[in-house]
Amino acid sequence: MKLYKNDNFFKFNKILPIYEWVPPRVKTEFTTEENKKIKGNNLKIFNELAIDKIKRRALYFNIPFCNQICKFCPFPKKLNTSKEIVDEYVEALLKEIEIKSEFDYVTKPMVDVIFFGGGTPSILSSIQLKKIKNKINEKFDLSKLKEFSIEVEPSTITNELMETFKQIGVTDVKMGVQTFNQEYRDMFNLKPTVYTVKNAIKIIQNYYPKNLNIDMMFGFHGQTIDQLIDDLNEAIKTGVQDIDYYVINNASITPDLARIYEEKNLKPTTGLSKLGMKIIVNKIFLENKYVPYNVHSYRYIEDENIINSTKAIYTRYENSYGKNLYGLEGADIIGFGSNAYTKTQNIGLLNSGTIEEYIDMFKTETWDKLLINKTKQYIINDKPIYDHLILHGYVKKNDFEYANLSSEIKLKLKEIIEAKLIEETEDEYRLTSMGWLWYMNIRYYFTCDIEKTFINESIEKAKKYNNKLEEFELTNLLKSTIN
Repeated sequence: MKLYKNDNFFKFNKILPIYEWVPPRVKTEFTTEENKKIKGNNLKIFNELAIDKIKRRALYFNIPFCNQICKFCPFPKKLNTSKEIVDEYVEALLKEIEIKSEFDYVTKPMVDVIFFGGGTPSILSSIQLKKIKNKINEKFDLSKLKEFSIEVEPSTITNELMETFKQIGVTDVKMGVQTFNQEYRDMFNLKPTVYTVKNAIKIIQNYYPKNLNIDMMFGFHGQTIDQLIDDLNEAIKTGVQDIDYYVINNASITPDLARIYEEKNLKPTTGLSKLGMKIIVNKIFLENKYVPYNVHSYRYIEDENIINSTKAIYTRYENSYGKNLYGLEGADIIGFGSNAYTKTQNIGLLNSGTIEEYIDMFKTETWDKLLINKTKQYIINDKPIYDHLILHGYVKKNDFEYANLSSEIKLKLKEIIEAKLIEETEDEYRLTSMGWLWYMNIRYYFTCDIEKTFINESIEKAKKYNNKLEEFELTNLLKSTIN
């Protein structure tokens, strides 16, 4: 990918057709001594890690059951058809908490954030939710907890569920809406009607007037500007305080959705059109007092002085879980549940396998599905730039050691600054307005060559089953605009 440093709208010769990926997985080998110490139980790696290096701790709990399977969703999940399996899963989850909490490294750091994701955590019963939270209370230090977020699905929302959330200490509710356009909802297999969605929002707002976040998407095949604006207006009219507005990732949609697009003769929205849509989204949000606080999230702000003084990113509000997911060294996540991922320092642990295999693993205490990896240290050192700066829009200089950055990332940072996509101040680096627009290209530009190869291969695989992946080469267009 080529970077253009001149002051021009087209800063790169390509627009990536993917918008999220797992941070770099450049692996290194465990030492012979480490292998001896963890042999037979990969959890023993916790004994080899320094507790005092953890500055922010998040706990993630995966509830991989859904009332319907959305056709754009890339995450492992299971249609909720068996109460027995859900019951067994919850018991396995409780067992995992017990087992991991035997390690001081897991329980000693104070927990900043709890996140229940999925899947659909809100399908759990009040008794199950309370069981899980009571076990968390028993095993972890929650005295400094800043945020307890839980994902919900509109058809599960009741006053009883909200009462349970309040009882167990939930602070923030996240609901996947995706679109208010019923035609697209049908294509995506989103079962709740628009009426059900709006009614669910009203119920949640009675309990969480300022702490409800809704997920929205745009850039669907065939989506018009009028449809985009209608969706934006519907989202704003709900009065929701916090809105995430993502570009749909066509590289991860199901073959079934690709087939529906084909049958309806819906053409992919090009990468260039999606950039234009992103500009429209931002403009309409700002006109309605919503300011971006990262590259895809908006917060309603009453004070117009704050709105007018905000540059590309509003930095006085943060998503606490996001700070751990895409954070600095010293911010980590301990994962629980099927396919949940633990990332701490330079170690990754994945509960791999099916839901049934996960349940069996914690019934029998066999660890063959617990995968472990170790990331090269220079990748961890570069996280403040390719993760925090790009996805949160800024990074404070006193939050990391510039000297520890790799020479490659230092050079690329200099080039991106020269291209006016990032600006350097006395105490921070931050995305410019143009950098905010091209954030995913910048992240790709910062990414090491090994990871770029993986990303490129993923794009090519997606093209094989989905020939409607959007056009992302700008070379022909750029011939007439850049010398």
